[in-house]
Amino acid sequence: MEAIVTLQLNGTDVTVGKLFTSIRRGIESAHSTYDTAYMRSSNAVSLCPEMPLSPGTFPAEHNAMHRIFQDCMPDRWGRNLMLRAEHQDARSEHRTARTLFEGDLLLSVNDETRQGALRFWNNDGDALAPSETGGPREVTIQSRIHSNDEQLL
Repeated sequence: MEAIVTLQLNGTDVTVGKLFTSIRRGIESAHSTYDTAYMRSSNAVSLCPEMPLSPGTFPAEHNAMHRIFQDCMPDRWGRNLMLRAEHQDARSEHRTARTLFEGDLLLSVNDETRQGALRFWNNDGDALAPSETGGPREVTIQSRIHSNDEQLL
């Protein structure tokens, strides 16, 4: 998976670089790079100590995802909601539920409700988790109760 990473500076999304994730034998790894134009900018800052502002590739060490991107990911409750949604979708589509890796969770967070100044885009310039499909979605307690009642029937 590849995502363009932008940082909101003074109300404008500035391309910072790219995030790449791969899965081999069930183990996920991530690495990132800075955009050359970003590094030349007077506003450029390092995203985190593990990723100094310099050319090259920065692998995530000690975790499947860089710590700066972990801050953008759902917490335990959000992860549980996303896993539950995947299982429900799989059941309704008569398929096996996918294993959701860190990259899946990061890029599935609703772009409009994501915390922080980082955003993630595909190569076509579309946010990777638009409001229609991103999760977790905001719901009311009444709708959840109604949904659970239907599942019990």
